[in-house]
Amino acid sequence: MRWNDGVAPLKNRFIPALCLVGLLLVMPSVALADQYTVQMRETPLRESPGPFARVLERLSYGSIVVVVERRGGWSRVARPAGWVHDSALTDSEVELLAGDEDAETGVTADEIALAGKGFGPEVEARYREDEGLDFGWVDRMERDFEIADQVKLRFLQEGNLDAR
Repeated sequence: MRWNDGVAPLKNRFIPALCLVGLLLVMPSVALADQYTVQMRETPLRESPGPFARVLERLSYGSIVVVVERRGGWSRVARPAGWVHDSALTDSEVELLAGDEDAETGVTADEIALAGKGFGPEVEARYREDEGLDFGWVDRMERDFEIADQVKLRFLQEGNLDAR
């Protein structure tokens, strides 16, 4: 009888053990990852965290992502891999309804438009008081004009402005 009869060679035991250790190392990072849902009609998935990073693809409302890292208002997500701005994600359940209408939100379209214009609470209050204010041109510019990210970035750089 040889010394290793009935005992698997060391390499046959080592490979499964190594796989098990690898699995145990990966499991905590998966367990710590948080699942979120895209709460915007569409949001860009970017190559790096920043408003002018290259867009890899667009994620649709209701898409589920797993956040694996957070950095300065941005979340790195896995599958698809990339960065999404935190404002586009929610940990609340979103309801997907069939139909042509927009999903109901807790805010009005006017409130969303004001926020999109960068209005804070003071300006918003003034806007609500003065019915004569007309932001029609701002609305038309937002709807009808698209400015390339490279042009926006050059504007920020030439003006020494912060892109965050």
